[in-house]
Amino acid sequence: MAAFDGIPFDTNLQFKIINGKKPECTHDPEFYVILVNSCMDNDPDKRLTDAIIVNKVGHWLDETNRDDDDIKNQILEAYKIKPEPVEPKNPKYYYSNKLINTNPIVSKLKS
Repeated sequence: MAAFDGIPFDTNLQFKIINGKKPECTHDPEFYVILVNSCMDNDPDKRLTDAIIVNKVGHWLDETNRDDDDIKNQILEAYKIKPEPVEPKNPKYYYSNKLINTNPIVSKLKS
C-alpha cells in the first residue's frame, strides 16, 4: 500500500508531514521499521547516513544466511502476513514520484 493511501496529497498533508507525520509501516519486520523511522527522524542530524544504511543492510544480508537468524525469521514472518498489493483506496489520491508545487508551503513558512 502506498504511503498515505487515500489521503489527498495537498498542502494540508504537506504541512502534516513537515510537522512530523510519517507513513505507517504495517506488517513490516521490526528491524526494518527501526531503520525507516531512523531515516525519517525530524532532526536531520539524527538521520542515518548512507554509509550506516549500507552497513546495516549488508549485515542483514550476511545474517540471513544463518538458519537461526532473527532477521531472517522476521522477514519470513512478515512475508507470510503481508497482504497482496491492492489497488489504491482512491486512485485520485494515489501518488508516485511527481513534481509538487511547494510554493504555498514556502510562502506559509516565510510568513
